[in-house]
Amino acid sequence: MGDAKTDKNKEIITKKTKDQFDVTDILKNNTRFMIHGFLSIYSELSLKQLSELSNKPKNSLLDHLNIMVGGGIIEISREVRVRGKNTRKYYQLASDADEKTRYLLKKKDKKNTSEYLSSSIETLIAFSQTKISMLSKWVQYLEPTIFIMENVKGILSRHNADGDKVIEVIRKTFSDIGYSNINIWALNAAEYGVPQLRERVFIVGHKKNITIDAPLKTHYINKKVKGLKKAITTKEAISDLPKINASEGQEVQKYKKKPKSKYQISIRGNQKVLYNHAAMKHTKRIIERFDHINIGESVSHVSIKYKERKRNGNGEISKQSYNMNNRRLDPDKPSYTIPASFYSSFVHPYLNRNLTAREAARIQSFPDNYRFMGKRTLVSSKLSKKNGNSYYNYLSQYNQIGNAVPPILSKTIANHIYSFL
Repeated sequence: MGDAKTDKNKEIITKKTKDQFDVTDILKNNTRFMIHGFLSIYSELSLKQLSELSNKPKNSLLDHLNIMVGGGIIEISREVRVRGKNTRKYYQLASDADEKTRYLLKKKDKKNTSEYLSSSIETLIAFSQTKISMLSKWVQYLEPTIFIMENVKGILSRHNADGDKVIEVIRKTFSDIGYSNINIWALNAAEYGVPQLRERVFIVGHKKNITIDAPLKTHYINKKVKGLKKAITTKEAISDLPKINASEGQEVQKYKKKPKSKYQISIRGNQKVLYNHAAMKHTKRIIERFDHINIGESVSHVSIKYKERKRNGNGEISKQSYNMNNRRLDPDKPSYTIPASFYSSFVHPYLNRNLTAREAARIQSFPDNYRFMGKRTLVSSKLSKKNGNSYYNYLSQYNQIGNAVPPILSKTIANHIYSFL
């Protein structure tokens, strides 16, 4: 439960749009919420506000800020790939494509689509570069002993519009403000006790320019390593949860089995009530399709009879096949990476349905006493924008789970970083 000041901060963020948001509203309230809430939206604040803020005395508690954690440059890893020729690739880059883009693609107007998106993506690049600069400005102002950023693995190989490696741009940016020894960790969550093959990059800087190596691995994935434990499997993560079919389950219910694996015992703890274990509704045809997907296969492997049909196509089979959609998880291996839109990404190892929020939370290593609020899946982006509630797009249960750094990995990193303070 939050205190009065924390509740006040939540009210400030909820009621004000990013254009109206005033950073000082948070700074004059308690620091605890500022660290968790304010810093997570620093990239939405204007440079003008930061400039105004830098002329004001810092909150006394910030004089000894130890760690700043964020992921504010996540967009750069997907926005900076701009030189592709394929218009669909452009469309994927502009994942929040506007109506003009969709119209041009629908008309198969490749020339104008390419030209329009080329200019649009140049804007995205500039925005991403600004976000790197913005993050460095906050680090420069707050002067944390250590800062940590998380990003996708692709950031290590990506280049910006000028042909410079993005990771080197980051190194130089932070070197210019006094953090010259930037540590790059490429970690796989499965090697730290998370039942998921999730590769992410962590960029770590220390104010005293101390070298901080990555935390030691605790688990092995394929080849046995002496002194390490075997990676936790999907079965070990979720097999004790109630077996429910499509459309079954409840947001609040009782457990039906006792935990079996060490992981299940740990993740369940003393929890008596099970949250967020409600399955999505599927049509009879979708359930039949899932029934023909074997372990390790996806919707692309099913026969024509069970393939997806075109929207408004009068039953015509779609020619597009996505081998990353509806993959059936192998119960005896760690799960694939849980993304923010995982509701259509995976099929349960044994049941003919997609994963529930709780099953994905288990795979992400969230303890069972962590309850996710809000709608289960992403609401219509177009409808949210129309109603002035675009921030709802990031508040669904599935988005909260898929966008998170796995708590077990977070704890490992925190314990490791602590020794360097």
